[in-house]
Amino acid sequence: MYESGERQSRNRRDVHAMTEIYHTQGQQLGWHALFFAAGKLLRDSPVTDDWWYDDDPWGEWLGRYLLTRSDGFWLSDATDRTPLDTVEVLLEKAKEGLALTGDCGKLLGLAKLTDRVGKQLVVNGYWYSADHIRVHISSALVAPGKAKQLVRTLLREPPMIVGFPVLSEGEDESGHPMGGNKQYMPWIVRPDREARLDEHDPFGTSAANRRPRVERGCAAALKLAASDRFGREWKGKRGQVLVRAEAWGRDNNDSERGPHSGSRLLCWASALRKTLKERGKHLILVIAIQRYEQSYRRESKYTHSVAVVRISDRLDVEYFRGRINDLHKSRF
Repeated sequence: MYESGERQSRNRRDVHAMTEIYHTQGQQLGWHALFFAAGKLLRDSPVTDDWWYDDDPWGEWLGRYLLTRSDGFWLSDATDRTPLDTVEVLLEKAKEGLALTGDCGKLLGLAKLTDRVGKQLVVNGYWYSADHIRVHISSALVAPGKAKQLVRTLLREPPMIVGFPVLSEGEDESGHPMGGNKQYMPWIVRPDREARLDEHDPFGTSAANRRPRVERGCAAALKLAASDRFGREWKGKRGQVLVRAEAWGRDNNDSERGPHSGSRLLCWASALRKTLKERGKHLILVIAIQRYEQSYRRESKYTHSVAVVRISDRLDVEYFRGRINDLHKSRF
């Protein structure tokens, strides 16, 4: 397995490791031999049926080496082009070099907001800007009487962890989308689906199979139905798009500098207004950006800028400035 067959890796870490980027000749031959051996065993011997956690052990094993999706489409088929408005520069000149922006217009713009709600807004998102700043947008529904208290709580949270959780598909189906916190109601679902054979396809990303969506109760009230097999767009009963889920980029876990995948969920203003009015809620949106500065001679640094937005059922926008270019101080 470790015989290179005169194949040379550009990365020294790959010399004795098997990665999606680099295989030695022996590793590639061994990979193919694995399936020849499995095929012979399947032909000549019965498959054990004493696995307590699976009714089909052969199918479970083989499934790890098949495409992620069961419909025959690759992750690359479900991957979108990078939205142009996600590649904005978020670093600005400061006295001591570059610093994270704290500009209200730029932070609101990440969620497609100004001082008001336009045609649509981003209610959930996770991506990297052109200058490698991580953007995280999260939201939740809250009773109007609890909104101010929740905003104050969020502004006091350490910027490293501020934000709202998303629901898993299991929580979504349970009919109790409270997330264990009575202060607010999570309303975004992000499926947790394992990527398989095409995980390392350079033209796709596993985020394409984990597109966020609104929880079932909200979707039912809006009469939403997916208009395609990938869950890109969700339309109302009149055929108009009310929610769109985007997923783009590619995954590279071997480099801190990327490339990275990205995703976001956009909700049309009309759909948000109806959701808030029918449930008697306001929307709290957290916009958090993070800069990571890697250092080999001293401790690496994280800095953050945070903004919190309150949107009423009349779609009024109230902006709250959080910590700006705040340096994270580890407790350890």
